[in-house]
Amino acid sequence: MSTYQMQTVPYGTTYAAPVYQDEQLNQGISKLAETSLALAEHTALQGQLYAALTKQVMSNTAALAMSEDYFCQVAPRGSEEYRLIVETYAKLALKYVWTGGER
Repeated sequence: MSTYQMQTVPYGTTYAAPVYQDEQLNQGISKLAETSLALAEHTALQGQLYAALTKQVMSNTAALAMSEDYFCQVAPRGSEEYRLIVETYAKLALKYVWTGGER
């Protein structure tokens, strides 16, 4: 039989964990809760980092697209190559972000 009591894990998050007569079991449950919280925080941070990096890739792609427009006016014969540069950058940069740097 268990009762619930408030416990505090690192990062100041409180949760209700079952409290058993067996101290070793209580320690295991507490460790599991701490690990679960750490994994959740890691996942949230990872999502924020992916979003920030993706936003940077989008900004860089927009800058390249502006350059593409300029170079198409200056040297229109290279327009296909300019477009290829912008598309290749965008695809490779996003792939790099979402695969953790693996090429």
